Amino acid sequence: MKKLLILLSALSLAETLFAEEAACWIYTEIGEDKSIGYGYITDGVWKLYAKRNAKNSLDLYVSASGGEFYGDKTDETKVYPVNLTNIYNKDRTEQYTVTKFGRFSHRSAGSFLYNYKDRLSEFIAPDCVSLEGGNNNGYNFAGCTKLTNVVLNTGLAEFPAAAFSGCSSLAELSPRTFTSCQKLYGQAFSGCSKLVGKLEFPVCVSVVNDVFSSCKLMEEVSIPSATSIGTAAFKNCASLSKVVVSQNLTQIGSSAFYGCTNLEPDFLQSILIKPIQHVGSTDVTKKGSEFYGCTSLKTLVWNLPNLATNIVTSSCFEGCTSLEKVVFKTPVDEIRSKALYNLKPGAEIYMHKNVPVSVMPKAFSRNRDLPPYTKVFLSDNIDEWLEVIGRYHHIIRKENFSDTSYTYTAPLMSCNTTAKCQTKNWQTLVNLMARDTDICQSTMSGANVTSVRMTEKGKGVVAFVLCHTGNHEESCFWIFRAPQKGFSISVR
Repeated sequence: MKKLLILLSALSLAETLFAEEAACWIYTEIGEDKSIGYGYITDGVWKLYAKRNAKNSLDLYVSASGGEFYGDKTDETKVYPVNLTNIYNKDRTEQYTVTKFGRFSHRSAGSFLYNYKDRLSEFIAPDCVSLEGGNNNGYNFAGCTKLTNVVLNTGLAEFPAAAFSGCSSLAELSPRTFTSCQKLYGQAFSGCSKLVGKLEFPVCVSVVNDVFSSCKLMEEVSIPSATSIGTAAFKNCASLSKVVVSQNLTQIGSSAFYGCTNLEPDFLQSILIKPIQHVGSTDVTKKGSEFYGCTSLKTLVWNLPNLATNIVTSSCFEGCTSLEKVVFKTPVDEIRSKALYNLKPGAEIYMHKNVPVSVMPKAFSRNRDLPPYTKVFLSDNIDEWLEVIGRYHHIIRKENFSDTSYTYTAPLMSCNTTAKCQTKNWQTLVNLMARDTDICQSTMSGANVTSVRMTEKGKGVVAFVLCHTGNHEESCFWIFRAPQKGFSISVR
């Protein structure tokens, strides 16, 4: 028995030594130019290109370009780590550190090891302060779908474009605070759908396009120096609750928070701040959707006196189904299609007295099948407002609610072609109004409403607004006269 225990101990020690040996890399220099030595490192599974950063330096630049893979090529389910912690020369007299890494993958199959990107399980380089690439030439680990763990140095200078794009298994990233990272390039972490928790970039100055898009489990990002948020920067980050940016934030790009369904209810108060010059693209012809589908948001105060593109973009707050009160403290020039479409049932929108140039189709509407409809409160210039709204909507003034001979044809601007601008009669209009039982009470005769009267909640109604966009698609909202001048609105 004693001999058996000794044998087992010896075997255990041998296995440990073998594991340690396997984790080591050997650097071999080749080539004639010895001013900055270059060659390769290998751990028996991976062979990577390597060179000294300077003459006689023990710091290395390493890349998979020109490398080789010695792992099991017959079994594609086997994955292997790249742990660059222990690197020695052949006789173990020098130890090296990897301070810069190039590419393991790439957007094209130009690199030999690109074919083995799905065999990489971990990338551990605790001394790495630089990933090669920058704005358009990153893709360092793009599409490495089996990569679960990455360790870099807290002093990493930047994350290149698409550095970890599509790393759908990446759950662990160390450290979580990158104290020297000044730039996050586009798509750096896009598609990292298992990346959990919080990330901090204290000195980074901008959040660029798609940088965290579809990071579905990421909960918080702190970039307190960032003065701009790019297009789709946090798109579909379904678990994201908090984002910290500079109090000098000037731009929020199109679709920046599209589909962020878990934001704190008062998030808009922290992100829509007075220095902002652009909500959406600086190109006003491009689509909006900045907060599309942000279903947790509850209140919005639009107090943006410095806007250069002074519009509420298309679908900016569409589908924010918990948004119950919106207050415009500063005027806007345009309110575009579906800007505030399908908010919380019965949501209240208080507009600034200044009338915009245009209020486009479904700007304030709820789908006809989703009453109670939105209530839009106007304090001044009501006739001017109705004129502008009427360019894309049909407006039924309160004095016409009982006119059984009433008919209308939707404005051509809202339904595109004459064929789609179908004539509607009084019965159709009243049926739509009667769906909102918060405002109306009705007498039914079969499927038709024979009469309708306003409830207590409908006392301030000025008009009922219908948008008809063809193919029988209809949406509705109410226009109310706001309380007397001097009223105040409390928004928590």
